[in-house]
Amino acid sequence: MHTQHGVAPSIPLDDPRREVIIRHARQSFLVQGYAATRMESIAREAAVSTATLYLCYPSKAELFSAVMTAASVDLSQHLSLMKEYSGSARMRLSKMMGDYAL
Repeated sequence: MHTQHGVAPSIPLDDPRREVIIRHARQSFLVQGYAATRMESIAREAAVSTATLYLCYPSKAELFSAVMTAASVDLSQHLSLMKEYSGSARMRLSKMMGDYAL
């Protein structure tokens, strides 16, 4: 899909639908795996049209990459909070992983 200027339209990076899509895609990739995950299912779960999903992420590979980037940012944030936990290194790691899994 291209505009009259030859540039494909897209959804702005700060559009809240992107976060919803990422959240549902992350769950789908975790539960079903990459191969079994379907873009149409993610769109349905995220309550967006398939067209909107493809405007945000033109392929499953790009969506997976965005999910991995979001997950690494999330993990980094949780790791940075680890210094605020008290106890042994093992206890702090267990607490951080427990919080991260939620």
